[in-house]
Amino acid sequence: MLTPSIVRVFTGIIVGFILNLPATPAVLDLLNITTDQASAYIGGGVTAILAGLYYAVVRILEEKKSDGWGWLLGLANRPQYTAPASKSVLPEDRTF
Repeated sequence: MLTPSIVRVFTGIIVGFILNLPATPAVLDLLNITTDQASAYIGGGVTAILAGLYYAVVRILEEKKSDGWGWLLGLANRPQYTAPASKSVLPEDRTF
């Protein structure tokens, strides 16, 4: 079921957006950028970077320390996936 994966990914994206709110103006001031279009691009980039870093840090903590860190991604347990049954690419009847 994909629901746990979707919850965990969107939680990281939402946190990245929230972290972006104070970070983008600081980056714009640091780079001395004033145009609206550049601000939008920088804001999007900062959001993506922060979301990726957040997700990576929480996943590392979850792997190294405890599954409990998973709550910071919306669910404590990592998604469990089952491998699909393998299918042969050869036809059943191999007579030529």
